Amino acid sequence: MLQQKIVIQLSMSCDKSRSKALTLAARAAGVTSMGITGDGRDQLEVVGDGVDPVCLVSCLRKKLGHAQII
Repeated sequence: MLQQKIVIQLSMSCDKSRSKALTLAARAAGVTSMGITGDGRDQLEVVGDGVDPVCLVSCLRKKLGHAQII
C-alpha cells in the first residue's frame, strides 16, 4: 500500500492541546507516525496507511476546535 502524508492545520495554543492532538492521531486507524510541524507549531503531520483524513479531522474538531486539511 501507498503511504500517505496528511497535514492538518490546528488551532493549538499550548503544549497540552498539542499532546491531545497527538494522542488522538495515535488512536486513528492506520497511522504509523505523526509530528507537530509548521512555523507556529500549529500543524499536525500524520503519516500512515489507509488513514481516513475526514474522520481524523472531525475527531480533532470535536476535541480541539478548529482543524482543516492542508
